[in-house]
Amino acid sequence: MSLFTLVYVSVATKEMNDDDLLSLLEQSRTFNKANGLTGLLLYKERFFIQVLEGEESIIDALFERIKADTRHFNVLLILKNPIIERDFEQWAMGFKSPNLDKLKKIPGFSNYMLLDPSDTLDEYSVIFESEIKSLLHLFQK
Repeated sequence: MSLFTLVYVSVATKEMNDDDLLSLLEQSRTFNKANGLTGLLLYKERFFIQVLEGEESIIDALFERIKADTRHFNVLLILKNPIIERDFEQWAMGFKSPNLDKLKKIPGFSNYMLLDPSDTLDEYSVIFESEIKSLLHLFQK
């Protein structure tokens, strides 16, 4: 089995409340556990950043489903790479809804979460790749 990581960002079609997020998290954990996937989901003010780790074919199929999911739009692939080991090995899906003021003080904070949700994201993928990687590694620890 070859391990891959995939990171994408997206914008929720509406602000999600705690019940919406818990439902999404429960669905993700159930699916991920059954399919050998691990990862992290960050959500703040309609913005998502998600990391998926697992077998390439499973990640690819899931990403196709994610892109078609009507709960969000502007789904933008940030990176997809082979990996030797998982960064989020213990999490079927970890979840954080970070406080924006605290995030701004963290080295590597991603300005992605400061965009207007109506912005088109295509031009941002290269700009935010290193910022988002840095941010995700902070949550991994």
